Amino acid sequence: MQFKSNPILSILSIILAWYCLVFSGDLSIDLSAYGIDIPITMQSLAVLIIGGLLGPYVSLVAVVLYIFSGVAGFTTFANNAYGLSVLYGKTGGFLIAFIPAAFFIGWFNNPKTEASTWQTGMGILVASFIILLLGYLRLLKFLDWEIAFMKGILPFLPGALVKGFIAFVTLSMVNRVLKVRA
Repeated sequence: MQFKSNPILSILSIILAWYCLVFSGDLSIDLSAYGIDIPITMQSLAVLIIGGLLGPYVSLVAVVLYIFSGVAGFTTFANNAYGLSVLYGKTGGFLIAFIPAAFFIGWFNNPKTEASTWQTGMGILVASFIILLLGYLRLLKFLDWEIAFMKGILPFLPGALVKGFIAFVTLSMVNRVLKVRA
């Protein structure tokens, strides 16, 4: 969906997407009992769906607004965290990765690109990979490469696949309902 001709719908979509990101961060599973400082949240699923529904530019604005509001002191991040220290911490790479991931899937699911359903699925996989890769690269500042992989990637792979599948089904259904693709 693109709302370039209707700025009111764009603004409302950005606000709703921001709220979905905040809410999805509250849906988290704490893994600290297992020595993993990064919670499992539904934010990556929200990013995939927001990007796919709103397109590259509107979703980009929504995700940047989400990150800026957290940095500004609003408790928008997972587990009611906030502040610049979160971006400089172990979860910062995952949060920053939401920006290119939302843009990427928004670009691939954009009706103007005439992507097939298969290409949208590949876009979701690549966007999920972007989130994991940038999160991993940030973790390398705190952990060696093997521990960063064991604590920052491996526990999140099954969830990334499930979230990717949910996003794929959701976007495919929306595309069919809106007759964006056959």
